[in-house]
Amino acid sequence: MTPTGVELLALGPLSVAGVAAYLSAAEGRAVDQATVAQVHERSGGNPLFVRTLARVLGPDLGQPALSAEDVSRRLAGSSEVRSLVAATLRPLDGDVRELLAIASVLGEEIEPALLADVAEQPLAHVEAMLDAADRAGLLSLVPGSADTRRFAHALVRESVLAELPGTTRRGWHVRAATVLAAAAAERPDLAPVVTYHWLRGARTPEQLRLAVQWARTAAAGASVYAPEEALGSAAEEAARLLTAALAASGAGATEPERASLLVELATVEYRAGAMAASLEHCRQASDDAEAAARPDLLAAAALVLRGVGHPPTAAVLAELCDRALRLGPHPPATVALLL
Repeated sequence: MTPTGVELLALGPLSVAGVAAYLSAAEGRAVDQATVAQVHERSGGNPLFVRTLARVLGPDLGQPALSAEDVSRRLAGSSEVRSLVAATLRPLDGDVRELLAIASVLGEEIEPALLADVAEQPLAHVEAMLDAADRAGLLSLVPGSADTRRFAHALVRESVLAELPGTTRRGWHVRAATVLAAAAAERPDLAPVVTYHWLRGARTPEQLRLAVQWARTAAAGASVYAPEEALGSAAEEAARLLTAALAASGAGATEPERASLLVELATVEYRAGAMAASLEHCRQASDDAEAAARPDLLAAAALVLRGVGHPPTAAVLAELCDRALRLGPHPPATVALLL
């Protein structure tokens, strides 16, 4: 029973300013705001999590602007963080913990219908388990959404994801990619998400082929659907996706497949203003096209960069054009461009 005259107060999470004040007090001096933001994001402002992160990061709190990668690397090796998250999850039923593990693979935000499809469980059952995680303070509703949740603490998601065995984690990525691919026909904006899951889950030759295919689709869409003022960043995103596709193709790619990917990559790098990288990938594409005896790909590699006045670059392009002309034949229009 609550004693008469005693008022129970529900304490909310610390604000960014509150986290900054705590970390500064723990460190004995002001802590860089970027580091404060990292701690606040991962802890969700939970005072217990903030205190644990402050202890784990220790002397690093005094360093300027810890990056997200720095923080993740330090926390990933912390037994204290793992123990804290395990203790937070322990009161939940095993089914709820398993569902949260699947959700951690999908990302920070959790759409119940998608999670139900990936987990192959009835939607009503999934919603009931998400409600249990809500009550435990592990999830919260995304503002403005009726049912989409997010992990209340990024730290929980990262720790749950890290505890999944690699084979299990890859399997859920493949399952997520398969489910999302079916919806992407009507929603082209899903292509990067499908790509993300294929690149992290693919292991078999067929899965790797799909990873490359979706990366190419997402790279093409990055420019097609970007507003004009964002074309530069869209080209950079397309280059990132094609680089991932190239890595996923690995040693199993044939020379024509590799040459074609390299030409696509060089093209988006050229649009992004990465001239040196584009030129190098044109050269590599030309080598693969020559080995495969593919005049069309030789010409494509030679014609990515045009109107370049820089003498060393122009000399390389002239060499690529000469190689393409030697190893023709080509249509007259292509010959005119190569000359």
